[in-house]
Amino acid sequence: MKKFILLLLAACLHSFCGASEKVVLDFSAAQPHEKYQLVMRGDTKIANGALQVTDASGKVGGAVLKEIYPALTPDKAFRLSIEFSFDRNFKHKMPAMLWDSKYVNMPNNTPAHKNFHRGFQLYLAPAGSGNYRIQAAFGFGAASQVVQANMINVVPGTRHTLTMEFNASDRVVFTFDGNPAGTCILNSGFIASPYRNPVLGDRQGSSFWPLGGRIHKLTFEKLSWKPLQISKSPVDRRVFVWNEKDAVFKLNIRNFSGTEGNNYTVSVKSIMGDQSIAVAQVPSGQGTIVDLPVNTLLLPGEYPLAITLLDDSGKELAACKEQLVIVPAPGDFMPVMLWGGLPLQTAARIGFTHQGMSLVPHSGGLGPSGYAAYIDLLDEYLKNGVYTYNPITLDRRFTSQKRFLRAGFNNSAIVPASVDPSREELQKELLAVIADSAQNLGSHPGWTMALSISEERDRTNVDFSGRMNEAFREFSGYDMPAIVRGKYPTPRRANLVAPERIMDDDDPELVFYRWFWTRGDGWNDLHSKVTAELHKYIKHDFMTFHDPAVRVPLIWGSGGKCDAIAHWTYTNPDPIKIAQATDELLAMADGQPGQKVLSMTQIIWYRSACAPAHRKVKNPPEWLKREPQAVYMTIPPDALRIALWSKISRRIEGIQYHGASSLTGEDTVHRYRYTNSESQYALQDLVHTVIRPLGPVLKKAEEKPLEVAILETFPATLYAPQHFAVGWSRNWAGDLHLALQWAHLPVGIIFDDHLLNNQKLDNLKVLFIPGAELMTRPVVDKVKELQNNGVIIVGDEFTPPEISVDLRLKSIRRNNYDPQQSKREFQQLGLDIVRALEKHYRSPYAADNQDIVMHSRSAGAGEYLFVINDKRTFGDYIGQWKMVMEKGLPNSGVIRVKSSAQAAYDAVKHQEIAIQNNNGTVELVSDLPPGGGQMIILLPEKIQDIQLHVPENTVARGGAFRIKTAVVGADGQVIAALLPLEVTFTDAQGRKLPGSGYYAALDGTLEIEEFAAVNMAAGQVNVKVRCLASGKSADAAFTVE
Repeated sequence: MKKFILLLLAACLHSFCGASEKVVLDFSAAQPHEKYQLVMRGDTKIANGALQVTDASGKVGGAVLKEIYPALTPDKAFRLSIEFSFDRNFKHKMPAMLWDSKYVNMPNNTPAHKNFHRGFQLYLAPAGSGNYRIQAAFGFGAASQVVQANMINVVPGTRHTLTMEFNASDRVVFTFDGNPAGTCILNSGFIASPYRNPVLGDRQGSSFWPLGGRIHKLTFEKLSWKPLQISKSPVDRRVFVWNEKDAVFKLNIRNFSGTEGNNYTVSVKSIMGDQSIAVAQVPSGQGTIVDLPVNTLLLPGEYPLAITLLDDSGKELAACKEQLVIVPAPGDFMPVMLWGGLPLQTAARIGFTHQGMSLVPHSGGLGPSGYAAYIDLLDEYLKNGVYTYNPITLDRRFTSQKRFLRAGFNNSAIVPASVDPSREELQKELLAVIADSAQNLGSHPGWTMALSISEERDRTNVDFSGRMNEAFREFSGYDMPAIVRGKYPTPRRANLVAPERIMDDDDPELVFYRWFWTRGDGWNDLHSKVTAELHKYIKHDFMTFHDPAVRVPLIWGSGGKCDAIAHWTYTNPDPIKIAQATDELLAMADGQPGQKVLSMTQIIWYRSACAPAHRKVKNPPEWLKREPQAVYMTIPPDALRIALWSKISRRIEGIQYHGASSLTGEDTVHRYRYTNSESQYALQDLVHTVIRPLGPVLKKAEEKPLEVAILETFPATLYAPQHFAVGWSRNWAGDLHLALQWAHLPVGIIFDDHLLNNQKLDNLKVLFIPGAELMTRPVVDKVKELQNNGVIIVGDEFTPPEISVDLRLKSIRRNNYDPQQSKREFQQLGLDIVRALEKHYRSPYAADNQDIVMHSRSAGAGEYLFVINDKRTFGDYIGQWKMVMEKGLPNSGVIRVKSSAQAAYDAVKHQEIAIQNNNGTVELVSDLPPGGGQMIILLPEKIQDIQLHVPENTVARGGAFRIKTAVVGADGQVIAALLPLEVTFTDAQGRKLPGSGYYAALDGTLEIEEFAAVNMAAGQVNVKVRCLASGKSADAAFTVE
C-alpha cells in the first residue's frame, strides 16, 4: 500500500499569491537588468556574454544583488531557470553553487543560526565522471530542508539549463535541459525572506562554493498560489502500458486553507470523455488521493488531462493540466542490458532495453522525495522504451562503515574487509530497505530487474570470530579444520594433499570448503532472501540476477535462488572465449531448476593486455594522440560482433554490456576512455537486425543433449586453480574449450554435481578432464563408470593415475605476447583431438576451415545452427602491438551437418540457403563478413506458404479479436518448428497498431489475442505476417467500427 504524504504547514499560510511576474537577467549585456543591480565579488566578472565565476583559489567570488529585491526573493510559488556552463579546466572539489540566499544549507537550532533558516540555495554536488546531483536547500523560518533530485551529466563547455519550480506547498520540481530531473517532497510551505543579499555563482560567505563556469541567463518567475491545489500525486506515475489492468491515475488534493473541505467534485476532461469523481472530505493541512480510472486501450501516445476541483455549487477551486501517457506493451523480447547508464536517448538509439537506477538506495533510505524523483525517472525511461534494473549493494551501507565485518585468523583484520551476510541484523536491515523500495516503487512496470549484490563475494572470507565455526559444527558435527586460514586452501601443490590425486569425499578440509562455498559464507542464502523479498511485493514480470556468478570454485549454488545468474567476459585475445564463460553459467544454473542465464560483454578492455603504454609502436593509431594515458579502452567492433554471436549461440535469457563511457564517449572524464567510434554502431546494428527480430526464438531454442563435455572438478578448482578459467575464460581449461570450438566439437561444461546427480550424461560421448590435480573418490568412480559404459575419457598429465584415460593430452601454456601463434597451436590441438577421436566419435557438424565456429540448438523439427566467423588479423586499431588480432576478415566455408533436413534458411537475411543432402548429411556454403555470424534454420521441408486467419465479423473499438497464423510446407501441413515471425497491424491511415512486433511461432503456429484501441480509426485493419526465416509473408484484413 502506498504511503500517502501528510502536508504539514504553518498556520500563517496566506490564501493567494498574486499574478505571475518574470525577471530576466541576461548576461549577454554588460548590464543584465536595469532595475536589479549586481556587485561583482573577487575575480568574478561579466565578459564574453556571461557571468564568469572560475576562481578556484577558495577566495570570495560570485555576484551579489545590491538589495534583497522582493521580485527575486518571493515567499510563495516561483520558477527559477538558470542557463549555465562549466569551465573545461575547473575541477569541482565542492558543490557548484548557482544561487544562494540562505548561506547555510542545514543550520542547527542554536540562536547563532536562527537567521539561516531563511532563503534558499540551488547547487550541483559533484559525483564523479562528469556527473552531478541536483540539490537545493530551503529555509522556512523555524526549520530548513535539503532535497536532492536526479543525477545529471554536465558536459564542460556546453550550455545547459537547470529549472527549479517551487510550489510553496509540498514539492519542488526540477528539469535539466528540458527533461524531467526529479520531484522532491517538502515538509513546509512558504520560504522565509532571506537574511542576506542573494549571491549568484557562489556561497554567500564562509567556505566558498564557486560555480566553476558561467551563468548566461537567469529567469525568475513568480507563480500564482492557491490554498486548494490539485495535481498528479508526485509518488505515482503518469505512464501506463497498453492493456494494463486496473490502471489508475492518482490525483492529490491538498488543502492549505485552514478549514476542512467537504463535498468536492473532481472534474476531468480528456480523450476518455468527461469524468466526475466525488470527494467527500479533504482535511485541512493534509492531502487526499483520488483515483482516476485509466482506459489503457487507448493507442500508445500522450493525452492531456484537464483537471478541475469544484465545490458543491460548481465553483472552481483549483485546476491543473496533466499528461497521461500510454506506451506499447513490451511483447516477447530479449533484454539488452547496459550495466550502468547512458543518456536516455543514446541508450534508446543503440537499442538497450535496460539500464541501471538506484531504486534501492546504497545507504540510508529514499523517503517521499526519493520515490517522487524515481517515479518521474521511471516514467521517462518507460516513455522512451527503456526499462530499468536496480543494483543492490552493501558497500556504502555496511562494508565502508565497518559494520558486520568478519574477523581474520588470530583476530586479524581481513583485507579487503569482508562483510558477514549471515548476520541476522544485517539481513533485517537490508531486507527492510528493499521492502520499502519494492512497496513504493515496485508497482511501476518500468522496474523489471534487480542485481543482487555484485562482486561483494570477491571479498568473502572465513570468519574466525567463532560464529562460522559454530555454524559449521552444527552442519558437520566437528570444528573447522585447524589448517583453514582463509577462503582457499593454503597454497601448496595439490599432490601433497593426496599423492594419488584422489581425496576422500568426507575429508574434513574438503567438507569445510564445500560447505563454505555452497552455504557457509552466507552469500547464496542472502541472494535467495533478496529475491524472495522483491517478489513478495513486485507482481509483474520481474527478474533478479547475480553476477559475477562463476568467479568462484565451481560447485552448484552460486547466486542462490536468484531468477538468473550472469557473468562478464573480457573478450581479448579471442572473442569466442565468451562461449566458455557462458557454458560455465549454464552448468551452474543446472543446480537451480528454472534459473536463467545472462551473458555480458565487457565494452572496456584493459590497455595493458592489448596496447601497453610502455611499448612504442610504428604507425601509432589516431586514438593514441587523443588518449595517451588511457588505462581502459573500447572493445574493437569486430571483437564485439564475434562475442555477440558467440554468446547468443547458447540458450540465454538476455545479453549485457558494461563500460558505457568507452562505448559512446559522452562522459568525457570517466576513466573508461572512448577510443573507437565504430563499436557503438556495430552493437546498434546487431541489436536491430539480430537481437530484436530473432530474440523470441533465441530465448526458446533448446540446447541439444550434451555429447562432448569438459569436467571442471571442484577440488581441483580449489587446490589447483591455475589450470581453470573460473569466470576468466583463460588458463588450460579455458583454452581447451577454445580448441574444441575451433575443432567444431559441440562442447559444453559440467561440474562434479552433474556426475553425482546423473545430469546431462545420457547422451555423453566424450568427457575431457583437464587440470584435475585433485578429484574425489565418488567422482573418480563415476568417471570410470561412464568409461565402462562407452564414454571416451580424455585426460592430461594431471589426471589421477587411477583413471586409465582413452586419450591423454599434454597441456599447452598460452603465449600472451603472440596470439597468432597461440591460436595456431590450439587450433592444431583441436585437429589432433578430432583425428584421435574419429574412430569413436564424429561431431554432428564440421566446416572446411577452423576459423568458422559453430554451435547447434533445436526446437521441435527445427535445428538452429549458429555459424560464427572468427577469422582475424592484426588491424590498425591495436594490431600494432601484436597482442590481439582485432580486425575481422571475410570468410567462406563449406559446412556439413548430420541432418535429414531438406531446407535451410538464413534467419538474418530472411532467405533460403541452397543445400545438398547426401545420405543424412546436409552440405551448404557459408559466406560471412568480417566478425559476422548466421543463424541457419534447418527444416524437414521447404516453407511453402504462410496461412493467416483474421476475424470474419466486425470488431468493435475496445473489443477483443484473435488472429491465427501457421507456417506450412508444400502439402499444406504445418512445419512443427520454432520459427521467427514479424506481425504488423495497421489501421486505415497506415498507423502501426498495438500487437505489432516480433514473435516465435511454437511448432510453426502462432495465435495472438489483442484488442482494438478505443480511439483508433474505424475501418479496415490490415494484418501482415512475415516469416523471418524464408521472407515469405501473408496479408489479410478485417473491419473495426
